[in-house]
Amino acid sequence: MEKIKEENGNLILLPDMELDWGGIAKGYGIDLASKSLLEMGISRGFINAGGDLYCWGKNPDNQDWNIGIQHPRREGYLGILAISDLGAATTGDYQRYFVVNGVRYHHVFDPRTGYPAKGKRSVTVFGPETVLCDALSTALFVCKQPEKILEKYPDYGAVIVDSEGNLSILGKTYPFRSLR
Repeated sequence: MEKIKEENGNLILLPDMELDWGGIAKGYGIDLASKSLLEMGISRGFINAGGDLYCWGKNPDNQDWNIGIQHPRREGYLGILAISDLGAATTGDYQRYFVVNGVRYHHVFDPRTGYPAKGKRSVTVFGPETVLCDALSTALFVCKQPEKILEKYPDYGAVIVDSEGNLSILGKTYPFRSLR
């Protein structure tokens, strides 16, 4: 980050340097789409774009929407999150990866090392804006102390699976049922 400068609201990058907004693009698109649907008078629904999602209103049974959180190492779900008028996004090491000599290499890089981040298998963040859920799930996946980041976002919570398979829930809590 020390190589990125800000001047008059513009980001200044070094020559041949680029920023990739892929870490928040799906969340931002989901937020725009859900706001448009709400403005059109659609009182309930959900948008799911490859695991990043937003749910509003109640489901057809007049309950919160039940969202399955994929287990990062086995078939099926780790747990169920019941939400309404909230977004959710997951970052994990289990869909885009390869293994060489017993080492898992995945797509989430630690900017301090330039190598895939270590310490977590999965981070799901839920809160009012899917774009922030998207960004926070990646940030929490990479950082050593995710609770410090979530302190700055009191309306957001996270379900984290560490590299040993231990489950923790941080930040604002919403109804979560573990299926372990």
